[in-house]
Amino acid sequence: MSDAALVLICGDEPYLVDASAKEWRTRAASAQLEVEIFDAPTKLEGLARALAEVPMFDPERVVVLRDPPQLGVGARRGADSAETLLAALANRAPTTAVCIVNHAPLAATHPIREAVAKLGGEVIEHRRLRGRELRMWLETEARNRDLRLAAAGIEHLLATVDPDLGMLAGELDKLAAFAAGSPIAHSDLVRLVAGDVHVEIWNVIEWLLGPSPGRGVAAVDALLAEGRPAAYLIASFAGQVRDLVAVRALLSEKRATSAAVASALRLPSWRADRLVRQARRLPGRVSVGWLRELQQIDTATKAGEVDDAEALRIFARRAAATLAG
Repeated sequence: MSDAALVLICGDEPYLVDASAKEWRTRAASAQLEVEIFDAPTKLEGLARALAEVPMFDPERVVVLRDPPQLGVGARRGADSAETLLAALANRAPTTAVCIVNHAPLAATHPIREAVAKLGGEVIEHRRLRGRELRMWLETEARNRDLRLAAAGIEHLLATVDPDLGMLAGELDKLAAFAAGSPIAHSDLVRLVAGDVHVEIWNVIEWLLGPSPGRGVAAVDALLAEGRPAAYLIASFAGQVRDLVAVRALLSEKRATSAAVASALRLPSWRADRLVRQARRLPGRVSVGWLRELQQIDTATKAGEVDDAEALRIFARRAAATLAG
């Protein structure tokens, strides 16, 4: 991973782009520096100031610029130009580290890409994985999770899950939670990846968003009573809520249709329709709060600080109370 003070991370494989950006930010945070994030800014005055000014107290400043419209094809109405971004980068103070994240490929001749190279920065590009590269990535990620999958299991994942690394990683996380370090039978893998628990979690969310949120609490209790692993349910729930957060952002920022959501997130149309319907009924602050709480539960259970089943029950009751109130 790059230690460069100026780095451009781009490509059409969003999972790897985000992973590289996260690692870069983690390295910056290890120096106990605050990270300033500029998310798709149309106006660049604030960014230019952050890049040029020397921090008063910290030895360095760390800036992340996400998906600037100046990198797109054609100018967005009302947005500052690519030339303005080039000038801001050229005026960057020596004490400022900046990471530009773009979830789309950039041609080698793109002026911003060329400028990063000329300014001594580094360009990291993640192209979409296909064929043998995708298989190798999946096998490596399974090993990293201590998942012992036979070739037939890898084949089933590749055949039944969309070729999206984020979705595949989510399936591996849930399989790892289910297996808990033990070998997983192929029949269990087929049943789990087929989405039985997905459907049940969808129903829990539907009931939580319905006129009687308590039905969602009862459904969680029933799943646990049936012996479903709490860690697997938590991971499944978090994946569904993460999708709702992403869809909510698309709806609020771009007023996207279900078709646009399906295209942006590479989802089947039926799933996008359902996500859009649920996201419109769930306030954005609530979905973000749910995701944060589920992440905290996951961290606490892995550290042995809480019982996963009881934590999930408490979460479900709190979620229902929030929506009922």
